[in-house]
Parts: sequence; C-alpha cells; structure tokens
Amino acid sequence: MRSKWAAELTLGRTAQWVIDRRIPLEVCVSSNAMAVLDGIENHPIDLLRELGFTLTINPDNRLISMVCISAEFRRIQEWFGWGVPEFQAVELAGVEAAFLSGPEKTALAADVRAAIAAFTPAAPHPAP
Repeated sequence: MRSKWAAELTLGRTAQWVIDRRIPLEVCVSSNAMAVLDGIENHPIDLLRELGFTLTINPDNRLISMVCISAEFRRIQEWFGWGVPEFQAVELAGVEAAFLSGPEKTALAADVRAAIAAFTPAAPHPAP
C-alpha cells in the first residue's frame, strides 16, 4: 500500500537510524489521542507503519488511560482498519523486543503465531 504521505516526507537521520536498527516504538494510540493529539483519527500509527518503523501496541498506564490491550487493538481495528497481518506484525515485533534469550523468543513467537492461527478463520476451501 502506498502511503498517502510518502511523497511529502523525507526522513531525517535519526528516524532512519531508528528504522534501520528496528528499534521498537511503543505506540499507545488511545493515550496519545487523549494527552497529545487532537483525537484518535490524527494518530500517525499508519504513517509510522508505512514508513517502516517497528511498532508495538501498548495500553500505556491502564490506571490513567483506562484502556486495556484488547480495547486498544479494537480501536486500532475500527479507526485504522488493521487486520490480522498488521496485528501479527506488531505482536511479533514485541516478541523480538522482549528481554528474552534467542530460544525463548523463538518459542514465544511460535506460541504467538499458533494463538493467532487458532483465532483466525481458515479460508474456505473451494467446492470440488
């Protein structure tokens, strides 16, 4: 998907450095919309994803934002149209960013993929 912003943006050295090193950005869409942005529709989550930033989704401080991770995912799906591929990418980015050993990350990534597969409807098989 071509970004609606790509033609207008040139990344600076720091942004490119972050992308090149896959440094994850912890994105808290609901919290950011309440505290920093003028509404959730103005959050740059899609722009960040399209530019190649590594993202993880987080609810921020649940006691202040009153948002759980499930609600955060639901809002992103509703406002930005994300589906399984986008959510799987951010979940696996979170695994990669976790403070775990290589074998632990591999096992956790397999668990995440299996859990997503278990909740993702299989494509219908064509009739013979």
